[in-house]
Amino acid sequence: MPDLWEDIRWPGEGYYFNEERYGHPTMTPEKLARRMVSIFSEAGQTVVDPYLGSGTLAVASKLLNRHCIGIEIEEKYCEIAAKRCSQEVFDLS
Repeated sequence: MPDLWEDIRWPGEGYYFNEERYGHPTMTPEKLARRMVSIFSEAGQTVVDPYLGSGTLAVASKLLNRHCIGIEIEEKYCEIAAKRCSQEVFDLS
């Protein structure tokens, strides 16, 4: 099986990625979020993210025609996630 991280990781930088962080101190890379959603769910299913953060998994779910329920304790991150999810989503893979 190929390395899950092969085309996601930046060489020499470990698992911290050079992506926009949307004001959140940590973030799942968008490419990894799309990969996880596509592997573990099918179109039309619901993905649950109990630590929504800035909404990367919700955006990936939207892109891949899934529904998403996100739970986040910090209101400011809920607002960021809602804004990201309300925008047009393009497949940038």
